[in-house]
Amino acid sequence: MVKLTTLKTLEYQITGKNLYRLTVPAKYNGQRWDIDRSKETVEALDTMLETHDQSLYQEWLGYKEGKANSEGVAFQGRLETADGTIDLEDESELVLSEQVTAPELTTILLEEPTKQEIEKALDQLLKEAKGHIQSFLDSVNVRDFDSAKIYQKAFKDAMTTRLFWLFIKDLVPKEEREKERNTYARDEELMCILLSSAEKFEKDFQKVQKKLSEPIDKE
Repeated sequence: MVKLTTLKTLEYQITGKNLYRLTVPAKYNGQRWDIDRSKETVEALDTMLETHDQSLYQEWLGYKEGKANSEGVAFQGRLETADGTIDLEDESELVLSEQVTAPELTTILLEEPTKQEIEKALDQLLKEAKGHIQSFLDSVNVRDFDSAKIYQKAFKDAMTTRLFWLFIKDLVPKEEREKERNTYARDEELMCILLSSAEKFEKDFQKVQKKLSEPIDKE
């Protein structure tokens, strides 16, 4: 079984998304795998990689076409994995094997997270959210508003994800969820107010600074 992060597993479960394992025939020479070039195998690889890992798909195209570009070289390097397993972007797998004679596509079973694992993952989100608030304040303090907006979004993403799963999994009483939701709404509003005020102050400050730097007109 593939072991995803707890939150990623929950996401796949609720969206009904599946992970897949494509096993293709290949030969290992002790250093590198040589993939079968039959039409059936090539088409299976094309479909699998284009669907589950666009970056690796581009590497595969370069390798398949025999190009000595960065993509082709990168894919060739991936063939040096001893166990023949290549992880794809969405956690699906490409497996190179001497035990099959034709491509085989199977669904990967996911481990069901325990209640303790879910609670631990959500507690980590809360810890990260608090860290984003501090980073937001530090960025505003040095007038780095672009970074502040990044931390503001990260805070929002962490908290909305946490609140969503607290509700879906019914992990805490409704009163506690509402209290946390209200605290989140308050913090988000305060961050918006602070950022807006800081940006306005900076603009006004620059205007005044520019005005004061102008030479004094003599009558």
